[in-house]
Amino acid sequence: MLLSGITSVNAQTVSNDVTVQTYQEVINGVECDVTTYDSDNLYKVNYQDSTGEKHIGILNKDTKELTVDGDVIEYSVTSGTPVLADSLSISTYASSDWTPVLVTKGIKVSCSPIFKSLGYVTTAIITAAGKTVGARLGSAKVGEVVGKALGSAAGDAVSKVNVTFKYDLYRTKNPVYVSSNASVKTTGYRYQNYAMNATYKGKTFSKTTTVRGSWWSSSNPY
Repeated sequence: MLLSGITSVNAQTVSNDVTVQTYQEVINGVECDVTTYDSDNLYKVNYQDSTGEKHIGILNKDTKELTVDGDVIEYSVTSGTPVLADSLSISTYASSDWTPVLVTKGIKVSCSPIFKSLGYVTTAIITAAGKTVGARLGSAKVGEVVGKALGSAAGDAVSKVNVTFKYDLYRTKNPVYVSSNASVKTTGYRYQNYAMNATYKGKTFSKTTTVRGSWWSSSNPY
């Protein structure tokens, strides 16, 4: 099932229970458009930047196979460590309903794509993350972190780069109006504290950031 030809702005559900999200990334000053398609049996990522570079990532949810532009890529996803409810009690002293409260720490996406370009690596990470978080990682600004970590390295389109992309899950202290057009208050969730470690040609590259994604709501954040 190839979901080409579907277009959308922001997140919405279209026919055949396909959720579509379109957003922008910036990698080392280059603007990129990313569109994700999430259905029952596959997760697809369309990437295109302002220079004309394009990539398509597909994660088959039935076979668990991940490809970018047809290349099969090894990957794994670690769900992280849930924070016990008792340790969240400090949030009761916070003054705002929007105060971020840590829910899960140390979610990790690991993959080993060929270092063809920063955009190719970014597509691989976003597609691999779709295994557990679907389109929700999209607004996490993955490309920004990839650019900061690997921007000084030159890809050769032959050698693999081993990447581990890490982040934490937070929720709002209390239910809020997550979007400007929301009519009901719900608990907001977002990913933040993005960090990346990579090894390439014997060298290690790493970046820890305070980058965070946008708030979203769901009865089940995974």
